[in-house]
Amino acid sequence: TMKREKNILFILTILLLLACTACYRSTRHVTEHLSQAEGLIWAAPDSALHILESISTSRHLTGKEQADYALLLSLAQYRCYIPVSSDSLINLAIEYYKDKNDADKKGAAFYVKGCILEEYTKDIPNALLAYKEAEMCIPDMNEKRYVARIYSSLGYVNKKSFHFEPAKEYYQKALQENTNIKDITSQASDLLNLLGLYHIVNDTDSINQCITSLLKCSGKLKDSILQSKIYHNIAVSKMYQEKYEEAESFFSCALHISPASPPYKTMSGLAQLYIK
Repeated sequence: TMKREKNILFILTILLLLACTACYRSTRHVTEHLSQAEGLIWAAPDSALHILESISTSRHLTGKEQADYALLLSLAQYRCYIPVSSDSLINLAIEYYKDKNDADKKGAAFYVKGCILEEYTKDIPNALLAYKEAEMCIPDMNEKRYVARIYSSLGYVNKKSFHFEPAKEYYQKALQENTNIKDITSQASDLLNLLGLYHIVNDTDSINQCITSLLKCSGKLKDSILQSKIYHNIAVSKMYQEKYEEAESFFSCALHISPASPPYKTMSGLAQLYIK
């Protein structure tokens, strides 16, 4: 009997060790997947989403892993234009990080919550509150890509609410951050938004500086859709300034490189120009 009890104890110990090893491997596997997804979230969000969806144990995650999974999955879905019906998933990340000493993750979680509320539930007041919470994290944040996007989102929401001065200031901050991290595409986007705002407040000097900066950006871009948009917007700007020959030249550039077939917006702009 004694020998039998020892055998049972030995078998139970082996089973426990195997369970612990399997548990460790599973945890390491999840951590590796989360790390891979985080590395791809900006450059290849579809690949990040694929990795996150391959985590078979996602329903059983707890603590930091659950929070990071919720944050990355919410951001990947948003960047892949997959609509979500509520902010319940990202709230798991916010709940975890709200009292933790990790400004990057806390700021990122509030930024993503703002994106979801703004884009999918059209709740602009609460989106603004989320972005403002994210903004409070900025002084301690190292992840400048998130910082730039928090600023540009605040610019967008203020612009939509007709608060043009704060919108301008936020886009200028976003532009500075995107210049520092050499994100040309985001720089171009910020400059396009600023160009519109400078027209609204009738700031001619800033309009001309903005056009110069946009032309510099355009030469470095690989995205022909964005390049065409830049030339189109500059053409419209030149029309407002009654510089019709320059406007025609920029409309022609937009038409020449536009991948759209046919680019109705630019053709409509040219038609308006010829009426004048």
